[in-house]
Amino acid sequence: MTTITTPPANTPDINDPTTFAERSVDWVEWQAVAYPQVNLVAAEIGELQTGALGAANYKGEWSGLTGALAIPASVNYNGNLYYLISSLADVTTKTPGVAPEWGLVSTGYAGGEYTGDVSYLGAMSTPPYTLTGTTPVLDPSNGIAQLWTLTANSTPTETLVSGEHLILGIDDGAARSVTWPTITWLTAGGIAPELVVTGYTWVLLFKMASTLYGARIGV
Repeated sequence: MTTITTPPANTPDINDPTTFAERSVDWVEWQAVAYPQVNLVAAEIGELQTGALGAANYKGEWSGLTGALAIPASVNYNGNLYYLISSLADVTTKTPGVAPEWGLVSTGYAGGEYTGDVSYLGAMSTPPYTLTGTTPVLDPSNGIAQLWTLTANSTPTETLVSGEHLILGIDDGAARSVTWPTITWLTAGGIAPELVVTGYTWVLLFKMASTLYGARIGV
């Protein structure tokens, strides 16, 4: 944000003829510098407003969008969040970070900790992460919503720490099975859930202290 130069300490006083002329010159010189700065700040505030509206209208990954895209809108691309400055007839032809129709809201957040209350007035979105292979690592750092289509009987591992959770959707492919890490199951009589034949079986995993808990969703 542009900084506006501090005005002179003393304002001109027409009733003080000994200082009026000198102070008037100081103020005229300040105005010549400050007024362009004020205009820049106004433009920057407008950009911030556009960016805020765009961030509130998050459309997901840019690579997954097609066709027209109207403002306000924001997308994720290469780990950065961009807002749309002007509407696009074909979003695929305008790459965020390259095309001037996009503005940068923020670069990828490397992580951190909130120690106070946080309120979100709009929807939150977390793009689902796709697990692959027969020995994937269940790691919330990849996103709290994860999908996994089994290609064979599989044995995942996990890296959750106390307080972390994730929601996992499992497509068993062709009646394949999962050998889970040590989990205290809170549903299905304390045993691992049976995978449904078609569609996804949804499982919530969360860790408290050193115990990993699991529960099938929708039963």
